[in-house]
Amino acid sequence: ITESLKAARSALRGASGIYCFTCTDTGSMYIGSSIDMGGRLVEHVVGDKSNTHLQFAIAKYGLSAFIFSVIELCAKDLLLAREQHWLNWLFSLPSNFRYNFLPTAGSWFGYKHTSATKAMLRARKLGLNNPMYGAVSPMALTVSVYTLDMVLVQMFFFSYSSGQMGFLGVSHQAMACSFVRSLVPKAIKRGHTVNGLYRVFNER
Repeated sequence: ITESLKAARSALRGASGIYCFTCTDTGSMYIGSSIDMGGRLVEHVVGDKSNTHLQFAIAKYGLSAFIFSVIELCAKDLLLAREQHWLNWLFSLPSNFRYNFLPTAGSWFGYKHTSATKAMLRARKLGLNNPMYGAVSPMALTVSVYTLDMVLVQMFFFSYSSGQMGFLGVSHQAMACSFVRSLVPKAIKRGHTVNGLYRVFNER
């Protein structure tokens, strides 16, 4: 990827199909679909919308250890069906061969949350009963906090004025420090841990 990212982005701009990232060190794969594979390639490599398992692997092994392949080109209305075909194959392999979280194309169906997580997700959708309803800064990030074992423990809107920093072990007094104010955004961007206990991700 490192040798041909620009060329690949140009060649695949506007191309609709199924793609795969493969780690040459482990053989693990991530399969996805897009109506613009050139744009999606860049999102995975330099953006913040990538699968978190894939992000960790790229950080661990380096981008040069990955091959980006186009499995097949297909019409937009066939994308989900074809992605599902390939996901069925991928999920028939041992789990260490895949970075994908979910076995179903185009949805979060099949992702098993804990009871506490389910309650959190429901509360987040309660409109007026949601304490953040009507009070979210347009600059706020929707953040998910995971344990190092990738168990979701909290979701919240993050802004520098929010009280959620306390959950991550950062005091309100410390928020005046520019380093601390940038802690969560940097952790999101780089996949770093916070206090050695959590990983945080922007779920936009």
